[in-house]
Amino acid sequence: MSDKGLSMKLSINLTTQLMIVLSGLLLTACQHDTTTGENCMQLTAQQAGEQIVDIYRTAITETAKLVENQPDAATIEAQFDALLNRWQKKLLSIGQHVMVMNGAEKSQVESAITKVHMEMQYNEQAKQQFTAYSQGTFPYHSTAPDFYLKLKSINIITQFAFFDLLKKQNKDAEEKWGKWMVPYVCE
Repeated sequence: MSDKGLSMKLSINLTTQLMIVLSGLLLTACQHDTTTGENCMQLTAQQAGEQIVDIYRTAITETAKLVENQPDAATIEAQFDALLNRWQKKLLSIGQHVMVMNGAEKSQVESAITKVHMEMQYNEQAKQQFTAYSQGTFPYHSTAPDFYLKLKSINIITQFAFFDLLKKQNKDAEEKWGKWMVPYVCE
């Protein structure tokens, strides 16, 4: 394996380990059970928007790194599935907070996501990241079509924080993720 390949693999592994730690912290703070006392933290619209955008950017970047140099789908699919599941659960957890927000707050969260999509058109770094993701995933369209659909789903992963949209886009959403689709409650 080349130094570059080894370096990339180490980078992905370290990033994955960091994401596991951060996921645990987020999921601990944002469980769907009723929380009481000092441990109860309802996310603000700004916090929810920032967290959703961070997860989206991470998913785009990490997916692009994973498919860099077009490894065989069979060698990376399990790793991608684990990452995808983790990102989805983080967004579902944030969605529990979004679910109880009023219209103005939800609009603020949606605005943060719209802004990042606009950046992909005008911000050079964001444009490069999205291009790397798109170009890296597209070859799987012909070689591993089912895997390609999963890779492509990263582009719309933010829907996991908006349960109404998730249900419209995924007919099996309630069956798959119903236990997460409950409001976050502080008492």
